[in-house]
Amino acid sequence: MLDLGCGNGAKLAELAGRGASGVGVDVSGNFVESAPSGVELVRGDLNELDSMPELPGRTFDRILFLQSFEPGRSTSVIISPYATCCAREPISATSTPP
Repeated sequence: MLDLGCGNGAKLAELAGRGASGVGVDVSGNFVESAPSGVELVRGDLNELDSMPELPGRTFDRILFLQSFEPGRSTSVIISPYATCCAREPISATSTPP
C-alpha cells in the first residue's frame, strides 16, 4: 500500500497492525517515533514524484490519499502521477476541506 500524504504515518502503522505493509509519504517528515515492521515512511513532496528515489519502479496493491490540504487542486491532479505505481485499480481517494 502507498499512503500519499500520510501525515505522521499513524494510519499506516494502524493498518500494519492488521497485516498491511506499505510506504507512507508526507512532506512534513514528522513521523511516528518507530514505524512497525513492514512500514516505510518517506519525506517527500507529492507534487514531485521524481524527488523520492524510494518510489519509482515499485508497485503497490492500493494507493491511499485520505486528505488534501491544497485548496483549489483536484485530487485526481495530485495523485495521477502515482497511477503507474499501482498494480491494480482502484486508487482510494477522499478529500476533506482544511
